[in-house]
Amino acid sequence: MKKLLSIIVLGLLFCGYANAKEKIYCLDLDNFGFKYIYVDSTVERQYNLTAYEVIDKNNTKNCKGNVPSAINNHKFLKVDKSIGNFFGSYTSIPIDDLEKYFKKNNINIDLEKIVRDGKKDIANAEEFKPRKKSNESAKARTESLCGNEIDFSWNKFETPGVATFEFKSSCDKGVHINNLIIYTKDGREMKRYTPPDGYLRPFGVKKLKMFIADLNQDLIKSASYNIKPGKPKKSNKVTKSNNSDKYDWVAYIVFAIVGLFILGGVLSVIDDGKNKKTSTEINQNNRSNKSFIETVWNGEETMSKTFWIYCIVLGVIVAGITGVLAGLYSNAFYILTGTYIFWSNIGLWNSSNKYRQAKLSSKQPYGWSTAAKVYVVFNFLTTLSQLGFILKGF
Repeated sequence: MKKLLSIIVLGLLFCGYANAKEKIYCLDLDNFGFKYIYVDSTVERQYNLTAYEVIDKNNTKNCKGNVPSAINNHKFLKVDKSIGNFFGSYTSIPIDDLEKYFKKNNINIDLEKIVRDGKKDIANAEEFKPRKKSNESAKARTESLCGNEIDFSWNKFETPGVATFEFKSSCDKGVHINNLIIYTKDGREMKRYTPPDGYLRPFGVKKLKMFIADLNQDLIKSASYNIKPGKPKKSNKVTKSNNSDKYDWVAYIVFAIVGLFILGGVLSVIDDGKNKKTSTEINQNNRSNKSFIETVWNGEETMSKTFWIYCIVLGVIVAGITGVLAGLYSNAFYILTGTYIFWSNIGLWNSSNKYRQAKLSSKQPYGWSTAAKVYVVFNFLTTLSQLGFILKGF
């Protein structure tokens, strides 16, 4: 017991020592980035640097060796926690806030050079390369996108868990709402969503919704959007037309197969009728002392009658009745459906054997006998799988 207590005490002391290690705050001078924010009815790009909250594992009070190894070769400035609000191990600090922090703490760092060099890196990125044969100014591009002629409002109260964005255009050009963006109180991007139906027609209005129930509602502060030029997408209509054409062809094929099957059944009935006259007197005496259940089971009914009357018509009726009873009372009624299907299909199998023998004796093809047996096999497999799922909850 004493040993156990000693181990627990040592463990607590170790945990206390680990938790007592000092946290340090490091500003990454090489991690320059930006995000879009909504300010005074316009979308602006806000530049920032990233600050990290790390544990001084080596007791050196230096950022090097304590920051993640992937960025250990970056230039860091040791700062204090007041530089920003940390919701985790890092946070993005806007350049404007950094200027205030540097001025307050008498830190002499050329932020303008960091921003200038960072903008060059951003300008080299593929998405920010200038388009060829385009000498438009930023103002001209904004006007071409109707940025100053779109009224925007948003709220998160109209529908719980959903942010609603409303747009009203006074522009004679159509645009696409490319992204809807939600920000925290300190300007960090929380979520970005690309609406599939974001086209805003000339002089049009648009209401778009964005799911935000998976976000911390207390941190949501603002929202913005960005737009791109465009026309209504016609690809969806073409795709829909192509899909409908594809489904129409499938329907035609299914109807053709069903039609051929019905036609074959009718011809089989006619064929059985021809042979029935010769065998009626013989079979009449055999059936007189048997019930129709035994007659069907033994395959003594014609194959066409067994299939169409007992397997199809009466099978649908029995399935419908037992389905209603199962819904009202218990799934156990489906056992009746399974029993009926088993009885009628065995009768069809036996009847197909006799049909085959009759055709062989008259040296005629017996393809419908094989088709009936294939139907029985697939019907049994389907019925067993369905009964298994239904009776799971019984």
